[in-house]
Amino acid sequence: MYKSTTWKLSLTVGAFILALCLVPRIVFAQSAVSEDTLQLYRDQISAYRDSERTFEVAKEQYFKLQTLASLEQAVSGTRNALLARTKVLTTYLTILRTELYAQHGINLTLKDDALERLDTQLAYLKTHEDAVLIANDRAAIATVVTDFSLKQLFIEDAVYRSRLLIEVGKVQTVNDKARTLLADIKKAHEAEKATSLVTAKRERAYTETSTHIEATEAALLELLSQKYTVEKEFLKGQYTQQSKSINEPYVSAQKAIGFLEELLSL
Repeated sequence: MYKSTTWKLSLTVGAFILALCLVPRIVFAQSAVSEDTLQLYRDQISAYRDSERTFEVAKEQYFKLQTLASLEQAVSGTRNALLARTKVLTTYLTILRTELYAQHGINLTLKDDALERLDTQLAYLKTHEDAVLIANDRAAIATVVTDFSLKQLFIEDAVYRSRLLIEVGKVQTVNDKARTLLADIKKAHEAEKATSLVTAKRERAYTETSTHIEATEAALLELLSQKYTVEKEFLKGQYTQQSKSINEPYVSAQKAIGFLEELLSL
């Protein structure tokens, strides 16, 4: 019984935390989250890893000794690891929620849907933490571990949706600013006198900038309208695939910025 429980714990705590909570730089760059919260998150990751190591030692001791004392240590180690997992997940989802809420450039319907999913999972994690705190024997521990395994995919779904939308929002925001800046530059140029050579260079740069802005817009629209759905689970595989798809509009947006810099010098 306990061996089965601890195997599940290793699977859901270790692999799940490492896959879910090693946050990419794009999420924390220019973060809307306070440094204190980010430091809390880092501290909780460290505490989780310590609790997992303690759990592994207690588990091996129980398998070796099969005594009541070693069983109690194993149960205690399991509970501590579960609590550490819950704390770091709660902080991580809170960080994502803050980032997602503050991020511009996201379709409001999709943003609201993702925020609601995060809120639902944050509420579940609080309930789960309460259940772990009162789990004092291996049967109770097994129950909370099994319950979490049934909810795990919902947490993943909320996380990976939020991460993708944040990434999309960052690119969309750059593209929106590029569009606005292009219009401002054109307006400023219209009030100036320029040689035919400079005018020709400007027209070329206008065209190239507009091309890349529209290409970025089209790529992001295609990603969200054809490859992102609220009807099906959105897990790591889908996130990884769609995150790679963002490279194309990201590069296109950067090219638009490059031509805008050229226009500013003309």
